[in-house]
Amino acid sequence: MNKILLKKLLGLIIFLFPMTVGIVFATDYLFYADACPHCDQIVEFVKENNLQEQFDLELKEVRQHKENLKLFKKYLDKNHLDAESTYVPFLAIDDGESCDYME
Repeated sequence: MNKILLKKLLGLIIFLFPMTVGIVFATDYLFYADACPHCDQIVEFVKENNLQEQFDLELKEVRQHKENLKLFKKYLDKNHLDAESTYVPFLAIDDGESCDYME
């Protein structure tokens, strides 16, 4: 059941937001920005479906919290992504050894 909800979340992100959405593959972070309508929809979906607990997913707001922005930029750098053309919401999943992304 957890895999189904994760697939729905990923499908929702990719379907609703035809912008760069990075998916990096087991520590799970969903980077978002306050007052971003796309992010609001994803964060609401995550909370309504209790995905934070089910997937050990941490929500990281990047506009108000500089430490979260630094972590977001770390994932961008790790994958050679340009900060100017990569947007939130951004789902990062890192297994600790390797890191990848999908646009």
